[in-house]
Amino acid sequence: MAVGNTWNLWYLGHTSRGEWPMAKKSKKPGRPRTTGPGEQVKLRCHRDFLAAVDEWRTRQSGEPASRPKAIMQLAWLALLDARK
Repeated sequence: MAVGNTWNLWYLGHTSRGEWPMAKKSKKPGRPRTTGPGEQVKLRCHRDFLAAVDEWRTRQSGEPASRPKAIMQLAWLALLDARK
């Protein structure tokens, strides 16, 4: 028996499940899991509203948020301001 073959047998016997370390795990079919059980809301907006949202996005510090995230941030800001 060659040296390489004995090492392979030793390695397979000393791993947690007797598998090769680079074995690929099969992916589950379908879409990946989302961040949470949120409810999807569809919204139609006029171009002037979207232009105002896009302008607000560009004025924010850091990397600009996506348009849906920006609309959600603006809604949260308005709700928090209304509580005062």
